[in-house]
Amino acid sequence: MLPRRLLHALPLTLSFGCSAAAPPPAVPSATPAEGALPPPMATDPASGHVCTEIIGLSDVALTFDGGKTLVQSRRPRSGVKLVYVVSLGAPYTLAALVTPLDGPNPELFISTDGGCHWTSRGHKEALHVAAGHDGIAYAWAHELLAVSAGAVRQLGPPPGTIDDLAVDVADSRHIRFAGPDGVFDSTDGAASWRKVGDIASPSNTPAFAFAPADLNHVLYSRERFPEAVQMEPPPIQLSRDGGRSWARSTGNGRAGELCLSAGGSTAWSFGPTFYRSVDGGASFAKVATPIPSLAGDVARVGAQDDPNVLVLAGYETPIKGTWSTFLLRFDLHSFEWKRQLLPLDAGRFNDGYTTTSESVRGATFVPGETSAICLGITRSPGIEPLR
Repeated sequence: MLPRRLLHALPLTLSFGCSAAAPPPAVPSATPAEGALPPPMATDPASGHVCTEIIGLSDVALTFDGGKTLVQSRRPRSGVKLVYVVSLGAPYTLAALVTPLDGPNPELFISTDGGCHWTSRGHKEALHVAAGHDGIAYAWAHELLAVSAGAVRQLGPPPGTIDDLAVDVADSRHIRFAGPDGVFDSTDGAASWRKVGDIASPSNTPAFAFAPADLNHVLYSRERFPEAVQMEPPPIQLSRDGGRSWARSTGNGRAGELCLSAGGSTAWSFGPTFYRSVDGGASFAKVATPIPSLAGDVARVGAQDDPNVLVLAGYETPIKGTWSTFLLRFDLHSFEWKRQLLPLDAGRFNDGYTTTSESVRGATFVPGETSAICLGITRSPGIEPLR
């Protein structure tokens, strides 16, 4: 069983954008079990999509009200798992990659109705999945997989190690990835590749961010988790030519996690401290630290259609007591942080002991809806102090 600290080294997911389309049909709820409380009724105000219970996968949840209430499965969650959820870039279409940390290969699930019903696509040798476009996403470990609502196709091994991968919002067959071997590009859905750039000073835990509308625009930092290794956060590097050349960002920007808005004009760097760039990452300025005790992972939900709004999921770890898992929404229009505690089994911490806890490591807006967010519920193991 993996200790909690090893979970922190696993990458997170990001999804931007929200497509408009006709709403899916209302999803009927299963008959409640005897004595069970009915789940909350949830309706997206724009699409009218109704979901009262998640069927087929207990490791995800939906919220239509910013996290105040969650629509969940009636089946209890069990085991120690890491869960990513991403959009496939088509209306109401999502993928979830569920990785048991003490069991078999990860299992891939697909939903085509906004996260209410999920269907397994089987166990796959994939540890990561990137948000897609036009109904296609990509998952990978040693080999690449193309993931769509109808099928999962093996694409063969990539030409180098993948740390992060992005899909062109104009063409789902155009993909690019970055890793210690460099930056590689494919325009035919991974049938062929060409190297387009190099990475300055590769590391074991880097942070990357591509602009989905311009894959030549990429941010890079050598250390995604500087606090975990007790180091000064390294400077952010910016390339606008796919990695052929790099320039150091100016200002106070430090990684942490990185993300770029769909158009690439707004960039964020965050961890315990939050920084923002309005020039695509050329310079950063400190915005705010919403919760001084914020620790561990921060799942980037995305910015939907507004680059001045950022939604995050994270948790804070007290010295003693209960972990708090929450959604954070930062709005630069009003310069306000809004914090919403999520009703999850947060676990307890006392004198070096922890119980099994639930947190959010992967989340996405549901494409085609205005308020729905799908959350991947990761279960972390309890640990005992070293003797």
